[in-house]
Amino acid sequence: MGSRIRSASHFFLALLLGIGIRVGWAQAQATRAPTGPRLSLGISSGASEVEVEVPLTFTPVRGMEAGRIEAQITFPSRTLSFLKVTGYLLSQQEIKIEAKAREVKGHSEDSPTGSVLEISVESASSNKPLPGGVLANLVFTVAKDAQPEVVALGIQAKLWTLTDPPREIKPPELELYEGRINLQEPRVFFGCFFYMH
Repeated sequence: MGSRIRSASHFFLALLLGIGIRVGWAQAQATRAPTGPRLSLGISSGASEVEVEVPLTFTPVRGMEAGRIEAQITFPSRTLSFLKVTGYLLSQQEIKIEAKAREVKGHSEDSPTGSVLEISVESASSNKPLPGGVLANLVFTVAKDAQPEVVALGIQAKLWTLTDPPREIKPPELELYEGRINLQEPRVFFGCFFYMH
């Protein structure tokens, strides 16, 4: 009887250790330092008929200086329309940004008509690398009839180094992270008005 209890306790101890190792490994993978440069779209929230901003963030790595980045961002045109791109305050003197949106057919199964936002970010100086941090804020307008949902923003991109000649860096060496916009119900405000004679 005692041996059975000891065997069962050993089994559960081994099971817990195995789970702990797997959880620890997963957490380490999620928080690991990037092995290559990283380009990320942020997460934002909004409601119908409002403007939402999504940051485009660049994380460089030591030993690789980026001079230019070209990205294509996909989004459903039934829900969002691209309004403008604004330079981030800390980097707008150091970079040049160009952006244009075009509509495409067959965007996805859920959204047969979508849009592609093409962005070019380049260092203002030929010998100065792109800075790390938020490169730009992408401003979208939410459609009037938009319903509460999570809108995914896809991204494809590549960069060129400052080396001579420039080296093209593409995924998977360039790490890309998609963004999303959480659409919510519009807020309704009630006001009380008092009329005094």
